[in-house]
Amino acid sequence: LREASRRPARDEDRAAIASFGAPLEALLADLGPEHFDSVLTAVVYADVDEVKSALARYLEKHVEGNEAKLGALLGDADLGRARAMLTILARVDSDAARLALKHAEHSASAELRVEAVAIRAARSAGDLKDELTALLADPDPAIRVAALSTMAHHRVKEAGPALSKRIQSPAFHKLGLDERRLALDTLHLLSPARGEAVALDVASRAGIITRGAHDETRLLAIELLARVSSEPGTLEVLD
Repeated sequence: LREASRRPARDEDRAAIASFGAPLEALLADLGPEHFDSVLTAVVYADVDEVKSALARYLEKHVEGNEAKLGALLGDADLGRARAMLTILARVDSDAARLALKHAEHSASAELRVEAVAIRAARSAGDLKDELTALLADPDPAIRVAALSTMAHHRVKEAGPALSKRIQSPAFHKLGLDERRLALDTLHLLSPARGEAVALDVASRAGIITRGAHDETRLLAIELLARVSSEPGTLEVLD
């Protein structure tokens, strides 16, 4: 299993490998914790979701006493695997699991740091919204972008009003272009109606398009409306 997992799955083989997920889970269910290291190695390389899920369920079953091993891999894991490992650790009521999560919150990776915060706070929608909203004001652009991506991944709809307010604030135009685009897209994902309304408001504020930051934001809002607007004639109104 470990050696097979080291080889990237070819596109033509992915369906067949995916069908192996359920039998693999059944097989792993009969194995004890002595195989934890082998399965942990396999999950690092596995790139088919059904196989990764089967491996993750084994790890979750036997994670107690192995929390540090799981935490040690977080720094080198891609975000998808890191999310799975963080979720497993968050379900374990032990000091070792809490320590691993705490270390992840201080990772050099902005995405991992934000995801660790989100996983910790995920038991409460209010806490998750508060944590991610606070990170939107972080001085590090990478943290702010990661917060928006995590907000979208977890569909934190409760953050919609705070994100709307941020987009409509004068300080929003000072952010990087990609961050502004992601913020508008994330708001629309969380709440299409609110996202369109805010985009329309932003797009309607300026007249002649110039090269200023405000008009860059206006163009981003118009681009969003062109892609998603459910109201016929929206763009004509802006002309």
